[in-house]
Amino acid sequence: MDLSNPEKRAELKQRNLACFQKRAPNIYDILENFTPGSSLTFDDNGRPDVSFPDGQLFGGEMDTIVSGQLQDFWEKPTRVNHRPELVVAQIDDHAQSYVRRLMKRAEDAAIGFSNQYSVRESYFLCIMGIGLCGHIDELVEETNCRALHVIDPSPEFLVHTLEIYDWARLFETMDERNGTLWILIDDDPDFIARELKSWLRNTNPMGIDGTIFFSHYNNEVLRAAGEKFASALQLILSDLGTYFDERLMVQNTHHNLYSGKERVYKRGQNLSTEVPAFVIGTGPSLDQSLDFLRQNQKKAIIFSSGTALRSLLANGITPTFQIETENIDVLPVISETADKYDVSSLLLVASTTTDTKIIPYFDEVLYFFREPLTPTSLFCDDDSRCLLDANITVGNAGLAFAQEIGFRDIYLFGLDMGTRDPDLHHSKDSYHYTEGALVEPEDLNFHIPVPANFGGTSYASKGMFLAREHIERSIRRYGRGRNHYNCSNGSRIAGSTPKAIKDLNFPDLTAGAKDQIVDNVRRQFAVFTQDEFDRHWDDAVIRQTYHEFLNDIENAIVSRWDFDDQSYMTELMMLLGQPIDGTKKPLINLFTGTLFQILYVAEFFLRHLSDAANTREFETLIREEFKQAVSGLRDAADDDIGRLSENAVVGRTNAVELSRHDLSP
Repeated sequence: MDLSNPEKRAELKQRNLACFQKRAPNIYDILENFTPGSSLTFDDNGRPDVSFPDGQLFGGEMDTIVSGQLQDFWEKPTRVNHRPELVVAQIDDHAQSYVRRLMKRAEDAAIGFSNQYSVRESYFLCIMGIGLCGHIDELVEETNCRALHVIDPSPEFLVHTLEIYDWARLFETMDERNGTLWILIDDDPDFIARELKSWLRNTNPMGIDGTIFFSHYNNEVLRAAGEKFASALQLILSDLGTYFDERLMVQNTHHNLYSGKERVYKRGQNLSTEVPAFVIGTGPSLDQSLDFLRQNQKKAIIFSSGTALRSLLANGITPTFQIETENIDVLPVISETADKYDVSSLLLVASTTTDTKIIPYFDEVLYFFREPLTPTSLFCDDDSRCLLDANITVGNAGLAFAQEIGFRDIYLFGLDMGTRDPDLHHSKDSYHYTEGALVEPEDLNFHIPVPANFGGTSYASKGMFLAREHIERSIRRYGRGRNHYNCSNGSRIAGSTPKAIKDLNFPDLTAGAKDQIVDNVRRQFAVFTQDEFDRHWDDAVIRQTYHEFLNDIENAIVSRWDFDDQSYMTELMMLLGQPIDGTKKPLINLFTGTLFQILYVAEFFLRHLSDAANTREFETLIREEFKQAVSGLRDAADDDIGRLSENAVVGRTNAVELSRHDLSP
């Protein structure tokens, strides 16, 4: 196309705008409402550039600059390149067993592996910086990518490219590959980093290794976003879920709801209250808040999150609600606390997946479903019964609950999401410091630097880093019309206002105000009846459902002739995560985390073969060992959940009775 021809450029611009309006309406809205501060110019040879008052973007040498950039880049491309030991460290027992068998057979066959990729192909391609798009086509062609993400902090250059680059054709190219194209215009490095991680994980976790990142120009926002993403790269495989966790949560939910008499959250009328909510975690800064909380506990509704309970009770503070979500190892915490303090009268608000052994310690229990867990897809077909943003930690659930039931002013105490001193990881009276405490060492590995709430640096563990991201997302969801105050001396939480305890002052509540709020909350929990339970769970149907799914995924791998074309992962995602018709079998989540890990390992080592001549032989090993892995999962599921109702220990006639509270409206 003759770029110097204004009529041709105008035609292309209209074609591109029509494309964006249909394919990326959010980008179309940005383009429609943006006036650039620069202009698109052309030299005598029709070569484009962007002119600012103080100079040009390329100085009239766009072709030369872009060509040099690409040449330098291909000599040493920027890629996600996980170390094998990092991959293996993040996978569960079923995937570990798969790796051991696969590597043993590879060793016996004298198949070796390299630390680097030997090809340019990559499932994912991320381009940081739009410029005038001179770099995009070569990158897309050379990588043969299936998922493309183009990012720029400003629409300035995107506006100009409408006249000189065929964006509609780029969308068509990705369509031909059965791929996706995402364009992000944002100047927040934290948001860009989060979106990148979400893009990789949600599009195709199996193909993350080898992802190519190309930076077109030196921009502070893009540089910071890249650094933030790189710092979180070690977490990219975390939180995919595992068969062990998912089946345990199914077992717990089945046990907790089997009676047909339990109350489960149901979002109804819009509750709203000006009474302050204190959401409390067990971070080290809680110790600095205990005197204040004790003196002000009658002036607010207190939400105790998990292990914060012991610290509160030990210091004369009685929470209104005790929040629990953990599916295992909660009994030692609650039993140790209950031996010293009376917890029976506290109102327990728990995920349906919560450790069943703690339930008898409380006189009254209210349950909630949480996404995207397997039990929710099995037992809940009504989104209003899900507590949104209730993951990753119990602190996340505490905040989510306070928001959903209508509190407008929310104060965070001990919700540190990290620590300033890695040796001081929890409140001094926390269960974590009791003799024989069951604590995962990785949970106490605070090594990821993040901005601190009152300035300086805090350090997060992997779990706390993810939890902080989820809290920030939750605040963005509920922020309108609410005030969030972070009184914790830990990590900075975007969307919350840092607030020192010395600056807090609360009036006395009117007589009966707290009791009325609690009664209103109770009314948000409807009985999960026997009929409702039986509609969602039938042993025979459950077994048939997961057998069919596992057969489908096994056939998808075993019947594949080769894995040269990475589009096979796109097809797998239709089974594992993104079905074409928008439906998803309820039991898929039970297995997907472990299957993603197994398939990630297979793809990882397949692309790191030191000798391409071994490709077909190694693919055979992948298929054979995958068949055995699926067989192991099928047998485990038959033992673990295939006959839960048939083997139920507690019959419905002996199940927990309804709360003694009068819940009539």
